[in-house]
Amino acid sequence: MSRLVLLPGGSGPPELVGGKAYGLQQLSRLGLNVPRWITVTTTAMSAPDMPWSPRFVRALERGLERLGTGRDVAVRSSAVGEDSSSNSYAGQLRTILNVDPRNVAAAVRDCWASAFAGPAVLYRQARGLDSTPLRMAVVIQEMVDARVSGVAVTADPITGVPALIVTAGHGLGEGVVTDAVETQTYRRDLGAEQWQVEAGAGRILSDHELAVLAAALQRVDQAAGCP
Repeated sequence: MSRLVLLPGGSGPPELVGGKAYGLQQLSRLGLNVPRWITVTTTAMSAPDMPWSPRFVRALERGLERLGTGRDVAVRSSAVGEDSSSNSYAGQLRTILNVDPRNVAAAVRDCWASAFAGPAVLYRQARGLDSTPLRMAVVIQEMVDARVSGVAVTADPITGVPALIVTAGHGLGEGVVTDAVETQTYRRDLGAEQWQVEAGAGRILSDHELAVLAAALQRVDQAAGCP
């Protein structure tokens, strides 16, 4: 297995695969339904003869062949420290959706470049982090033709009180996190059996879908030992 590109099912430590890929590994180990992915490791970005040596190109081509989606993919930043409890880098690094497999290499380059761009640099300065450039891995993942996407947490983001909170909207998750689509929020407090549903025109998620989400959220929370 190449340490430049980890094939589907391949795993590594956060220093090799970055925060996002490491999180996907943990979800997959819990048996959750995670779209398949490959990881361009931090080694590929930092090696002296990278990134566009024949060895890397072959590793990337082999990884895409093994991923074998036959359709567009998502190319997602996975910096070391990204999506951590202390530094999320939310909105600072690139994720590119609906990428034609023939254009993956260019999208990987864009993800790498975002580690050196102004937003990421200013984010690190504002949080008192050192000036060392980010070490960036890149996730290349199957695209999901989503009817509904959203964000789910197991504690209130403002108060920290344990609760299941799901914010959902139609289409891809990008519309939800950028507030580009109308969303609906569902909340179930600790010990409660019923969901509180934000007023809106019609339900986005059914009771069955909320029950499936609740079970998955509780598994993740218990495995992590924290919200």
